[in-house]
Amino acid sequence: MKSTSIALSLAVFLPGLSCPADAALTAYGPDANTQYLFHFDEAANASVAANAGATGFSAVSYNGNTYAGDGLNQPAVTTVLGATGYGGFGNAANVSANNLGLGVDRDASGAFMMGDNAPVSPDQFLDHSTIFGAGNVFTLDAMVNVPSITSGNRHIVSTDSNAGNADRGLQFRITGDGRLEFNYIGVNTSSVFAPIPTTGDHAFVANEWFHVALSFDGTNASFYWTRVNPSFTAANPVGTPVAEGVDLNDDMLLVIGNEGRATGTPSSAEGLVGLIDEVRISNVARTAGQFIFVPEPSAAVLGGMGLLALLRRRRN
Repeated sequence: MKSTSIALSLAVFLPGLSCPADAALTAYGPDANTQYLFHFDEAANASVAANAGATGFSAVSYNGNTYAGDGLNQPAVTTVLGATGYGGFGNAANVSANNLGLGVDRDASGAFMMGDNAPVSPDQFLDHSTIFGAGNVFTLDAMVNVPSITSGNRHIVSTDSNAGNADRGLQFRITGDGRLEFNYIGVNTSSVFAPIPTTGDHAFVANEWFHVALSFDGTNASFYWTRVNPSFTAANPVGTPVAEGVDLNDDMLLVIGNEGRATGTPSSAEGLVGLIDEVRISNVARTAGQFIFVPEPSAAVLGGMGLLALLRRRRN
């Protein structure tokens, strides 16, 4: 770190000098636009994860297979929370099987009820107002560590319910052919995609940590996939922004690492099958520089006079 500081100091006086970028990885603190924030730092054997975002709704780790039945909560599980996270980020959640997930507990019952139309789950929101900001903008982001990107659909965040197609929510997931997918089913059952890199600095490697994000500006979806490494100073965009529709008024069952639909065989069978951490949902469209990658101040920001003093001290 000291050598980097010297190089940055010299850059003030020698503009042609090339200096290496220096960055840090930083766990999120909630800001005014953070609606949901799950650090997943709970100890092993817990089943409820705290939400540091403005909404305050916690998440419950549950077993979605088999469907418990109409009006019944799914069994809570104590094997998801307390996993080892990326160094410096505390614990993580381990959604280790297709049937596991973390459902947001809207009715504060300490349990999660999957989607059903009769009766409607008490954990179902009437709309997406706790996610969307003005103009229906939002951002979903997380850190993930998965063994494969070609082994079926793997949900990161879902608001999909058991309503008819016209009133279903969104799916943000990894597909079985190695892409990131965003689909807002209640508006358009066709998805938009971006490829997960397989070459270069951010190429997928099994069982390594990556940061993933979907930012929606009210019209276009932008995808990010970035290796979790302090050498990077911003998130890495993948693909190009692509248009997709959303609907504030559609039902919402908010689930992390799976979906909340009580359909399929087995039900809720699109688990992440991997580790997830630092899940944040924001009611703004965040940009590449607003994620966990934080550049340290540049020489220009630090100011020439202070750096001149630093150089003098080093010479002495």
